[in-house]
Amino acid sequence: MKGISLIEKSALGFEYEEDELTNKIDLLLVYAGVKRAATFDYFNGSFNLAYCLDLFRILRLNYCVEMPNKWVNGDELIYEFGVHVVKDYYWMGFVKSDNPILVGRAYNYPETSIEAFVGQLPKADFEITDDPVLDFFCDFTFSEYYYKHELKTPMYWMSMLRKLSPLLLSRLKKRRS
Repeated sequence: MKGISLIEKSALGFEYEEDELTNKIDLLLVYAGVKRAATFDYFNGSFNLAYCLDLFRILRLNYCVEMPNKWVNGDELIYEFGVHVVKDYYWMGFVKSDNPILVGRAYNYPETSIEAFVGQLPKADFEITDDPVLDFFCDFTFSEYYYKHELKTPMYWMSMLRKLSPLLLSRLKKRRS
């Protein structure tokens, strides 16, 4: 896929290298249809918004820029908003929802982990994995009883990254070692 190399080579402009890598991986997984949605959090120039929006258009991804929240921190005016990216526009309403169940579904989180997040199941209060690379993909709440099944989701995301972009996976391994 031409879009994968475009994402790998892109300069999204995030201030911190970890954020740049994280968002490239999320963008790649959405572009490839592995994940339904990703959200980029923007704080006062924390990434190159115009470049990212152009990239989303080139990749033929749907996106939505939220209205910014503004506040003052000392002498500085802070702008903060999210940019939601989806491959299938159907999921945009889920991502923008105030309902955590719909948001969790948009981000491909396992149903039992969503239930743990909203308090319908007990949350796991222990470490899920000691693998730092796999842990990168464990960005949702795990349930106490179904965590082994839920772990299949981040394992799948990691295996797809390995298949789609060994380059980004090697960068992730380097950052996590």
